[in-house]
Amino acid sequence: MRNPGARRVEQQDAVKADTEAFLRWQGISTNMRTFSNARIRLQKLAVTAMLLSLSLQGCTNPSSVAMNPFATKDSAEKFSLNKQEIQQAYDLSLAKDYLAILGSQLPRSMILNSYWRFLGSIGTHSRPETMQGNFTALGYFSAPTLTVLKKFCISNSSYIGAVIIRQKAVELAKPPCGSQSGTIRIPIGHTMRGFVVPDSNRFATAIPLDALAEASKKDRPVTWSDINPQWPKRPIRWVFNAQTDFKTDLKIMGITPPKRYLLAANYERSFLNVGDHPDNLLFTPTTPSLKAQLQGAQFRIVPIQPEQKSAPIAPVADALNRYPAKLIRTIYVYINLGNQNRCIMADFADYMLNNNATLMHENNIIPLRPEERMQALNTLKGQRLGGLDDESKSLCRAYRKSHASHRQNSLVQP
Repeated sequence: MRNPGARRVEQQDAVKADTEAFLRWQGISTNMRTFSNARIRLQKLAVTAMLLSLSLQGCTNPSSVAMNPFATKDSAEKFSLNKQEIQQAYDLSLAKDYLAILGSQLPRSMILNSYWRFLGSIGTHSRPETMQGNFTALGYFSAPTLTVLKKFCISNSSYIGAVIIRQKAVELAKPPCGSQSGTIRIPIGHTMRGFVVPDSNRFATAIPLDALAEASKKDRPVTWSDINPQWPKRPIRWVFNAQTDFKTDLKIMGITPPKRYLLAANYERSFLNVGDHPDNLLFTPTTPSLKAQLQGAQFRIVPIQPEQKSAPIAPVADALNRYPAKLIRTIYVYINLGNQNRCIMADFADYMLNNNATLMHENNIIPLRPEERMQALNTLKGQRLGGLDDESKSLCRAYRKSHASHRQNSLVQP
């Protein structure tokens, strides 16, 4: 790969040793060119042939292959197809009419699972022909948030929508995709940033953010004893995953990003591998059910302390109003008003809002607060009155007919 400059070389050299060690955990070549090319392929959203057909056929173990944009992990892992069958399923999926969404990796399963529920709610109230050839397949293509915005926020974007995760204050500071973009955003849930340590780390009971921020300013690697004098004087081994803008997240907390760190390819992989060394410290989006979800992973989620003398707060849904706002991220759905199928995305967003608590809890996402949900529903209603109420698609007509009374009740009740 062509070297774009001395600064990039310096950055690569600084993280190469730990990166190669982390890649060995994943069984990936330790050649730095391989790693860099993999990142480029991710940014370009290259999709392998490991896709499902619209009838929910599946591929082999999804943890060892590229993500399937048409299916969730639960539906994919129960099947085993040979390469020829997988290629045929891939070709069939792309040959059909499908909706394409570009989004962050973390909410991918939630979006795909919710879309099947959305279609099911329509199917029980509609004729069979409504569900035929009317974009009943949704392709979710994963990418980091900054890449999502770059690819989606262009005038000729083919994506019907996007899903991003951002701090509320940062996101609301600017219109989605710019003031003239013809894009609206709807919040659908929350996640929390938190710290994770291996099970073998028994001393870290809570992470004081102020002490960590102060220690990060030193011109050397941060040690555990820098955070708490009673902890070991060993350097912290930082772990992040490539799907999050971790440097920005750290800076928001006043923490100087480390020069050396381990980088996991995806969200789940970072949790699965954090237990490989007792001094690993993973900073990542967290959910309380991860321990059960990732069976066999040796980690524990550590509470945080805004200040050293403050009470520890665990990143759980019940603590949403007490957890530091700088560690809370909101999941936003962007709707492309210029797309001819915009009514489908709008109705899907409406469905997720009207069934918010159920859908979010089912997929380990924190639901919106009642007042946030009401505001989002009213925003969506206002856009419909302003021209988004397009029922040219039979799928939209079926949804509006079957959910009209339910939607009206949701707009007047929290």
